[in-house]
Amino acid sequence: MGIFEIFMPPKGSALDYVSVSMVSLDRLFPTIVSNMYRYFIQIKNDFKIEWIFLVLVIFLVFLFVCVRDSARSKPAAVFLGLLTLVLMFFLSFGAYSTLEKPLFVPRGMYGFTVLLAFLGIFICHTQKAYMGKLACLALGWCFFVFSFTYGNALETQKEYADFRMELVIDDLKDLELMQSGEEITVQIEGRIGYAPAIKNMPDSYRIIYRLVPMVFGETGNMWDQYKFFHYYELKNIRQNFGSDVAEDLTECKLPILKDTMYHTIKGEDGRVLIELK
Repeated sequence: MGIFEIFMPPKGSALDYVSVSMVSLDRLFPTIVSNMYRYFIQIKNDFKIEWIFLVLVIFLVFLFVCVRDSARSKPAAVFLGLLTLVLMFFLSFGAYSTLEKPLFVPRGMYGFTVLLAFLGIFICHTQKAYMGKLACLALGWCFFVFSFTYGNALETQKEYADFRMELVIDDLKDLELMQSGEEITVQIEGRIGYAPAIKNMPDSYRIIYRLVPMVFGETGNMWDQYKFFHYYELKNIRQNFGSDVAEDLTECKLPILKDTMYHTIKGEDGRVLIELK
């Protein structure tokens, strides 16, 4: 961490979704407590209630095994076991807890699942502790089943995004403005949202909304528009995005060229604004 802080990140650099520098020493402790609380709440919101129950069983069985197999007195063993669990939980997020703006996207939670894996391995290699082993088996099965749900959700969202992109392209190619041969500046506004099948999923699968990208729309992320502008090889099209934005087309009073239940296309003088619904 010290080498990374001193030698690797350029001074004064910043990312829009995570900071690259740790807070000052006088703010270190409150920042760690605040970030860890947010991680705890995020886990509670992401995990289904049965997952949380199984995780608590694994934690309690780990504590029980520590007390049962310890040569120390029971109070000392309980204290050390609890301290170990707390420290492992804090350390499972690495340096994120010390950052001004840590990473809360799903990939930033890998450390916690690694902690669960370590606890599961420890319990499964311990004599007896049958309840803990059963909890590890059940939690593993839950994650295994969820992986198929996640995969199906990704495929469903991809098909929905492709469908929405193709509708826009079909409407664009019929416009007289697009057939002039001149370079056209195109800006996308709005988002397609999630596929109807994903919207109708039970509330217990809230983590799906953090895992599945919308793929197509104006979200401040170039990758949500990359496929539309590059995969279909649209001719004479210039993407109006990020540092390339000459003017915000949403502020221009462009006439409506096409209006459907899925999108509205406005355009004039080599400028096209696509408003997704």
